[in-house]
Amino acid sequence: MRSRWARSLRCGISRADKRTQRAPAAGRTCRLRRLGTISFRLAPAPLRSFTHCVPGNEGVMRGNCTIIQALVGATVIAWGMAALTPAVQAATQPSIQVTPRPTLTSTLTPTPRPTATSTPMPTLTPIPTATPTPTSTLSATLTNFFPIGVWLPPVGDFTKWKSRGVNTVVGVPWGTKEADWTAQARTQNMRMIRPPISSPSADITESSVLAWAQPDEPDGTTNQVPYATIQSQYNKWKSIDPNRLVYINLIGDLNQYDTGPSQCKAGYQPTCQSGRTFYQKHIEGADWISGDIYPVNRGLSLSSVSEMVDKLRAWSGTKPVFAFIESADYDTTDATRVITPGQLRAEIWAAIIHGVRGIWYFPEQLSPSFAFDATPSNIITEMTNQNNIVTSLTSVLQGPINPGGISATVASPLETAWRSDTSGNYFFVLNMSNSSLNAQSITLSGVTATTATVYQENRTVPISGGTITDNFGPYAVHIYRVSR
Repeated sequence: MRSRWARSLRCGISRADKRTQRAPAAGRTCRLRRLGTISFRLAPAPLRSFTHCVPGNEGVMRGNCTIIQALVGATVIAWGMAALTPAVQAATQPSIQVTPRPTLTSTLTPTPRPTATSTPMPTLTPIPTATPTPTSTLSATLTNFFPIGVWLPPVGDFTKWKSRGVNTVVGVPWGTKEADWTAQARTQNMRMIRPPISSPSADITESSVLAWAQPDEPDGTTNQVPYATIQSQYNKWKSIDPNRLVYINLIGDLNQYDTGPSQCKAGYQPTCQSGRTFYQKHIEGADWISGDIYPVNRGLSLSSVSEMVDKLRAWSGTKPVFAFIESADYDTTDATRVITPGQLRAEIWAAIIHGVRGIWYFPEQLSPSFAFDATPSNIITEMTNQNNIVTSLTSVLQGPINPGGISATVASPLETAWRSDTSGNYFFVLNMSNSSLNAQSITLSGVTATTATVYQENRTVPISGGTITDNFGPYAVHIYRVSR
């Protein structure tokens, strides 16, 4: 569905986001999700406001915003509030008054403006093997399936996204009947991540649903959903269907903090919960964990995706981690922030190298007008190619992450990881820079073969003294398969 735009206003709001919650009464504070935490004012239906904010240097969205009133109809499918029980909705509907916040130091270092060249990264060192969550249903779900999803696709876009290699739809858009959305997913043989239907017990037999979704970005300091509520909802859903997975997505900066009255009533204080402790309490309320960060749109280093994944995996234990990947310029008023095919490829493989078990695309445009899919044609071509490669390697990618017995070492700005499968040992090497790199050494251990096949490149390379020497174009990835 495309919205007709009515008028523009000016405001000062913290972060932007990528989807809406259920419509409250006129004048009630609400949210547009996915680009971060924001608040916006809802006019009487059918007028709804969408907000886009400019990223600040602290790694959070700040500054002047443009509010666009949109005619989206009176029917709104809620991603966040609909996922909560009526009692929880009543408790969370009122506007949350956020006291002045301090300057938070992000773990990411944004550049003044986005450029095509990413900040060089240090050499990736071997990380501990990640074992799938010891739940039979979870293991069975991912053993032969690598989820490649898209955020908020309208029903009419399912066929288009499937042709691009996407196999999962994530979130029901506003103005869409959930029954129609679900039926189309079944028709297209696509998997779903969404809140349960109004009667969760009637949703148990819906085999196409990968996971029930918690409210999106509940960690945000604007309209925050308390982690106690997240945990309570998780326990309630598990009591209805113990085998149903529960999914949660967090703000990718991972720098939010508890705004609850018992913690931060007077503003940010040293006793406020934040960091690992704060986030792990949200993670307790889910089986699958994801984060969203968009380095090209925000002028950050591409390494921010890697850093986010590393932190989520460290905090989530054995729970699978997923990542959002930007595929469009969500603010076309800034023409310099347009993702290139190479940058898209780098984000996808950086996330995989660092251990995600699936990826979701964020294709929306928010300013100066809204579109559910603003993905450029050259990005569609690259996306489709990479999705096909990823899908062909499903059994390899869903095996143990960086298993023992083999390893690889590279020099920055290359990154590497490895997997082992009955078909061979696979070494993934990514150039995280916008420069060509020639005669690069990839030092392998635990292998005795003297040649490696470069996956889907129709060539082989010699392994001399345990080392492969190869050339890399900008943001190039090579996958070396070595006999076991």
